[in-house]
Amino acid sequence: MGAGSASAMKGPKAGLIELPETTVRKDIEINMLETLMDSIDNMEPKALVKAMVEFSSKTLLLSRRVGSLFERELKEGSRTKMEELQDKVDKHAEEKEAWKKEKEEWEAERKRLSTWRVRCLDSEEKLKGRIADLEADYDDIREKHDGLEGELEDLKSYIIQKHINGFQKGVRQASFFYENVDANDVRFDVNKDVVDIVLIDEAESSPKGDGEKEAVDVDAGGDEMVAEDKHDGLEGELEDLKSYIIQTHINGFQKGVRQASFFDENVDANDVRFDVNKVVVDIILIDEAESSPKGDGEKEAVDVDAGGDEMVAEDVEQKAA
Repeated sequence: MGAGSASAMKGPKAGLIELPETTVRKDIEINMLETLMDSIDNMEPKALVKAMVEFSSKTLLLSRRVGSLFERELKEGSRTKMEELQDKVDKHAEEKEAWKKEKEEWEAERKRLSTWRVRCLDSEEKLKGRIADLEADYDDIREKHDGLEGELEDLKSYIIQKHINGFQKGVRQASFFYENVDANDVRFDVNKDVVDIVLIDEAESSPKGDGEKEAVDVDAGGDEMVAEDKHDGLEGELEDLKSYIIQTHINGFQKGVRQASFFDENVDANDVRFDVNKVVVDIILIDEAESSPKGDGEKEAVDVDAGGDEMVAEDVEQKAA
């Protein structure tokens, strides 16, 4: 069995069973006292068998005890391991529940976004249609605006021409009543006016001279006056425009008479014979309504009901429509 064993020194005695060699783990050593080995070697066979049976019984009991201890330790270790595994299982279950909840939230969000996507696409289509309509409206408005600009320029030219016509009418009447006045005198200038017995350019004239506001330059004055009463509506604006055109014509007429009086001291600017509603045609002074365009190639319109300003009124009504 080990060093000092009697069987290693002496051969087996008669009547004994030789046991096979027993191999144990390398990290386990079995050491017995030399005296104990000698005592065993000198024992009687019966006593030796008895001792072996006794030790075998003790070994069996110890084995069962060791087995119980090992089983208990195994159970305790398994329980600890099971608890650890159960903790992991519970943790995974919680994570799974959280993932499930998050998945449901994402599903709800996806459905909500899908609904919004449909709404956005629908709104986009509607907006595209609206934009197309607005672009078409813009093109129409721009076309009308361009047309109104052209009509406005025509109206400006018409107002200026009315002022010039009035000026020429005044000069012709001065020539009609005073033979020394030449209607074709190059000194007559519609862009000049007599202010405080001085002939000055229209741009330099002051309204203090005769209380009138001339308007040959429509951009400087005429359109501003017309724009003042827009709050009265189309009818009020139309009446303002008619009045303004008439006053422009009258101002031109009075300007022509003043210049005739300035160049010829015999001409009385306050002569009651001067009449803005009359025109000289073929060396005859007649009412405006009876005049013919063959006389001087002009279409006078101081009397609005007679024709000239009716054209302007029609233009304004068309613009409003």
